[in-house]
Amino acid sequence: MKNALAIQWDQTFFSPDEFPPYELEYTSAELILELNRFRRHLDSPIYPSPVSGALARNSGKSPNSRHYAVDRLSDAIDWFTDANPISTWWELIRWPAFGGVGIYFDTKYRNQPHPMFHVDQRPDKVAWLRYSENGKRKYVTYTAARPRLFLKELARHFKLTD
Repeated sequence: MKNALAIQWDQTFFSPDEFPPYELEYTSAELILELNRFRRHLDSPIYPSPVSGALARNSGKSPNSRHYAVDRLSDAIDWFTDANPISTWWELIRWPAFGGVGIYFDTKYRNQPHPMFHVDQRPDKVAWLRYSENGKRKYVTYTAARPRLFLKELARHFKLTD
């Protein structure tokens, strides 16, 4: 697997300076190329999160994170889009090359509240959401055994409830 420095950037929607500095070296080229294919499908710009570690992390307490790039390349990225978040979510969970899909409702982009997406290339499918309540981050993961809780929170944050 090659790192993202090997990408021919003129053949993508992205440029290397859109990504956090020094993280492309520790990131799978296939991840960026797959995000490029998804961006073409979405037909809307994708803005990589500018936060350090949104692409690759070389330290920290989460060696199980798909961002973690010690002795392997990261295959995860956090990003924003101006596309409809409901449509984006629906397309992401159906996209075969992204095993992990998360949506974060407690993030900002351009100094405004804005949902952020996470995708990764883990082999199994998993979906989750995150929001903050009373200053604490809450994660809800979709499970086949208890889909109602996840779908209820997703609807609440997409403001689909009555």
